[in-house]
Amino acid sequence: MKKKIISLLLILLILPISVKAEEGYLYDVMEQKFNDGLAVKEYTGEHKDSMSGSNDKKIYHFYAELNFDAIQVLDSNNVIFGEQCWQILRTTDNGGVRLIYNGEAENNQCLGSRGKHMGYWYSDSIVPTEPFYYGTDYVYNKETKKFRITGNTKTSDGTLENALSLVGYYTCGSTDPNATCSEILYVTSSYFYENTQKIYINTRKLGLFLDYYSIGVDTFSREKSITGSSYMFKHSEDFIYDKNIPRGTVYGNDFTYENGVYKLVDTSTTLDKNHHYSCRSMDPDATCEILLYYYCSYDSTSSYYLVLKNGEKPQEKISALINADILEKEDSKVKLIIDEWYKHNLIEFEDNLDKSAIYCEDKSISDFQAFNPNGGNYYYYDGIFDFDTQKDNYNTIYCSNISDRYSYDNPKAKLKYPIAIPNSVEMKLLESDRLRTVNNSYWTLNPSGFSSIYNVIGSSVDSYGKIGRLNTDSSGMIRPVVTLKPNTKYISGDGSETSPFIIKPVIYSSIAVLDEEERGNVDVQVENVEKIEEDSIVRFSINPKLGFVLGTVKITDEEGNEIQFTQTGNSFEFIMPDSKVNIIPSYEALIVINPETGQISLLFLTLVLLLSGIIGITLYKKQINY
Repeated sequence: MKKKIISLLLILLILPISVKAEEGYLYDVMEQKFNDGLAVKEYTGEHKDSMSGSNDKKIYHFYAELNFDAIQVLDSNNVIFGEQCWQILRTTDNGGVRLIYNGEAENNQCLGSRGKHMGYWYSDSIVPTEPFYYGTDYVYNKETKKFRITGNTKTSDGTLENALSLVGYYTCGSTDPNATCSEILYVTSSYFYENTQKIYINTRKLGLFLDYYSIGVDTFSREKSITGSSYMFKHSEDFIYDKNIPRGTVYGNDFTYENGVYKLVDTSTTLDKNHHYSCRSMDPDATCEILLYYYCSYDSTSSYYLVLKNGEKPQEKISALINADILEKEDSKVKLIIDEWYKHNLIEFEDNLDKSAIYCEDKSISDFQAFNPNGGNYYYYDGIFDFDTQKDNYNTIYCSNISDRYSYDNPKAKLKYPIAIPNSVEMKLLESDRLRTVNNSYWTLNPSGFSSIYNVIGSSVDSYGKIGRLNTDSSGMIRPVVTLKPNTKYISGDGSETSPFIIKPVIYSSIAVLDEEERGNVDVQVENVEKIEEDSIVRFSINPKLGFVLGTVKITDEEGNEIQFTQTGNSFEFIMPDSKVNIIPSYEALIVINPETGQISLLFLTLVLLLSGIIGITLYKKQINY
């Protein structure tokens, strides 16, 4: 019996989980692995991965229970797309595939031994005392390993207005517009500091700094607003710090609201867990049109407060602010770096990406804490509130609120580019710390909450691969995720580090109608006949002009090879190849003979068609050669 068990274990140890193929669909690879029982599971929870199209495809994801399983997965989930290495996280419910960044490809391989590569790193602030040149873009010479600014250029002039206008620009820190540098600086923000009476330009340096698995490192945000832990967030003027609360100010446990006026109920002169409301008055009978809700107190004379109007309640106000459409937004520092990296590395490959893909950042609140008027926290070191995503049993990739569905195609939470960072639940689906580990903490999308006014909490994966929380003013690596569109093909590879799946670039071709005598109207039902994607279904119809009927139809590629098609009446359908297509129709003329005179009359035919057979004639068809 022991020999049989040992033999079985040996078989399992040598059993490969890679699916070798020369060309195929990446989604089908995951489906086949699942059917074969090869380290892939099906996600069966609630989901919505796309802003448009069907959402009925099964979602498959890698997982590993043991380190040995994880090692096998890590040598079967590798993809090269856009000259970068990626790892497959999961498929999407419209047939796409979500990938997480795993470094620059080297010799068409994704080995774990790759060294330092290009990325964004910390840099000192610049005090603009010299007229340095700045450019909106840069070029990088791989041979000399030098940068040079390009695009629209300008110089710094020492004014705050000028410094603010330089955000998003690059500089070599030189007064020479043609200077080159081994590290180039990217401007992220500018400000005036009162203590030193100086202007500062904050930058991130771009160069060969990073281990292969990350595009940069940064704090998520130092913003302490309620929405400050979000990937995309907006500031709110409703959160104000009151540092001079008058002694003897009256606070209420509740309020009434009538005729546009608030009045406190169950008053006290002490701000505590059950007394948060205030008209900022020492009169217990005072009324006010604007009510203050104190939620984060440093002492008896200073606290943050929330402004309530028109009968609002604190929990309703917080939920409305967090769930509001993200129309005018300020991006997190992480998102700024991701967008800039995308612009220089992936934008030419974005035809492969699903622009309707949703990246879910669920901001549903699980515990209102300081915004609970009865027993809620009020000291600055107490928790402010927590999100659902902090719960141990939180395991959904679905966002119920549309403003949490970040997408290039979502006007209520629109991404500049179809790229984000991984959702913490997507990382949880892997089940294995080993599958998540890259030896450094990196950011994930879901926020966690506020443990105190000083600690805005985001979610992350730590250096051991465990999913946890990280203060947004802490440093974290940045690993982007993208979603390949449905029916994405790979042209070679088996998913291993030495032979990754190589994604086939999207190929566009055109359609021409070869009908020199124009005896019919050919209606090709596409947006642009000059740009039609390979493998897409093309439909067209042909309507002959008066006096003609459709003869034969031929469809060929640019080399003259015939393309198969289906026909229903005058409607046609074919699959677009990777070359130009010619549609070649032929027609037959309808010729009418008058039985009495023997003359041919097309006008007579027209009358016949109009009278629908009232006049008896003989019709026959004759081929016209041209």
